[in-house]
Amino acid sequence: MTYHGIKELLWGYKYFEMVICFIMAVVHISSGAPEVMLVVVLDYFVCTMPLVLMCGLILYLFHMFYYFVLAIFACFFFFSFYFFLSLNNQTRFKHTHTQTQTPNNKMAGKGKGGRGKKGGKSTTKSSKAGLQFPVGRVARYLRKGGYAKRVGAGAPVYLAAVMEYLAAEILELAGNAARDNKRSRIIPRHIQLAVRNDEELNKLLGGVTIASGGVLPNIHAVLLPKKKGKK
Repeated sequence: MTYHGIKELLWGYKYFEMVICFIMAVVHISSGAPEVMLVVVLDYFVCTMPLVLMCGLILYLFHMFYYFVLAIFACFFFFSFYFFLSLNNQTRFKHTHTQTQTPNNKMAGKGKGGRGKKGGKSTTKSSKAGLQFPVGRVARYLRKGGYAKRVGAGAPVYLAAVMEYLAAEILELAGNAARDNKRSRIIPRHIQLAVRNDEELNKLLGGVTIASGGVLPNIHAVLLPKKKGKK
């Protein structure tokens, strides 16, 4: 089919083309471009490129639909991001509010919580390590004594644990000695008996003299009276 044949075919759709040109003119006027209406009308009367106008209208509508879909996605993303931020801020506010809230019946001052601390429970190093001996005090004495240039974090914990174990062991044996002697109070004599009767403690405290501890009851075998043999 030649160019003239296509032109004649398109001239058969002049009424349809007129409607299309009218729609194009209205669309361009509404979009703020009234000068394009003259081009559309002239193109209708000349009828050189009606197919191009139809394609242009289709592309224009597709372009507007593309921006419409893009705007919908942008709004959806913006509202979802805003909702996520508001939810995160609300959760963070609740967390900080529960942390900073203190009971009304607690007063600041020197007490179990420490000097000048308001609310909350203070956790000591001894409670963290599960010990009764003061880990912080041992650490202070280690630094003050100048035994080394640097003191590690585990050194006072280890030393406090060793001292607590030794104290518990000696007190247990001394309590047993006091119970054997029918006493309810531990005296230095009971500590002496507990240390000297235990092999490991005696080796550890071999060069230690316990004041008012006395000595172990021991009589040399030579000094014992000889047993008379059977006749």
